[in-house]
Amino acid sequence: MYYISGIATLIILELVTYICVNNDSTTNIISYISFASTLSSLILSLVAIIYSIVSNKQGESQYKKIDNASDKISLSVDRFQSMTEELTMEMKNIITRVDELKEISKETQKCVQGINQGSNPPEIQSGKIDTNVFVENYIKAGSFLGNLSILACIYSQKKNKPFKLSDITDVMPDYFYGYIISSSAMGIIITAVVDDSFKCNFIYQGVEKQVLHNIENFINNSGEMKVKNQQALDKIKAFFCVQ
Repeated sequence: MYYISGIATLIILELVTYICVNNDSTTNIISYISFASTLSSLILSLVAIIYSIVSNKQGESQYKKIDNASDKISLSVDRFQSMTEELTMEMKNIITRVDELKEISKETQKCVQGINQGSNPPEIQSGKIDTNVFVENYIKAGSFLGNLSILACIYSQKKNKPFKLSDITDVMPDYFYGYIISSSAMGIIITAVVDDSFKCNFIYQGVEKQVLHNIENFINNSGEMKVKNQQALDKIKAFFCVQ
């Protein structure tokens, strides 16, 4: 481009020089140059006006896009603020529920500590609950696997021997875990969990006899499952060396 522009400029200069030297109207060259400058100025002015109009239209289009984007951002901010308020309310509700659970946990802990120390909770002391009847009904209504988990805790307390769920059962260990925790919450047994091992520290009086009675009755009436159920009981007895 520079090479061609240089040659074109040189040709134009030579052409102008030739016209000026070999033309009788050389005195009018200044007028021609002035006219050409004016014409070029007019053309450039027209181009500038057209460019300004096009640029203005493009600027308006960009402004509309920016304005639309601003509206979308405003809507997003409003939605974010609404979501923030909702989350704040949910957090307050969660905190309230956690506080309620703390109170329930404290009351349960007081009741369990009372049983562990040989005393009864306030409800039992006031005569509202017959503890023996409650424990008896709890065991009668319990499942076979649930009563097996209580029996394992009984043997753990008698033998002073911790146990893992894998030591006493091959079936539904999570069910055993949940039943032991539930029974502890009821105050029928008191267990501690250390490194996935259970150690029973307290058994409500008379529970062992009732649990064994219910387990044996269930096994005797279990039909085709009798052998398998007896094996589940024998596995627990074998681990704790109980005849």
